[in-house]
Amino acid sequence: MDENTTDIRWATFTVTGKEMVEAGPGRSVIAWVINTDDNGKMTFWITKTAPYVIKLIYIYPNGIKAVYTMM
Repeated sequence: MDENTTDIRWATFTVTGKEMVEAGPGRSVIAWVINTDDNGKMTFWITKTAPYVIKLIYIYPNGIKAVYTMM
């Protein structure tokens, strides 16, 4: 669901591989790389165990880039 409406919107996600990614100070993990182009381009790295989403890069439709990483 879109957070601004009650309408359901489908999104397609593509798994593009695995990568070693930083997961906090002095720590790295192997994570799956996932891409989607739903309402802007988004790439995120996930693991099988919590906290699951290790890193996320979102490029808004207006071109602004937001990067979230585990601390």
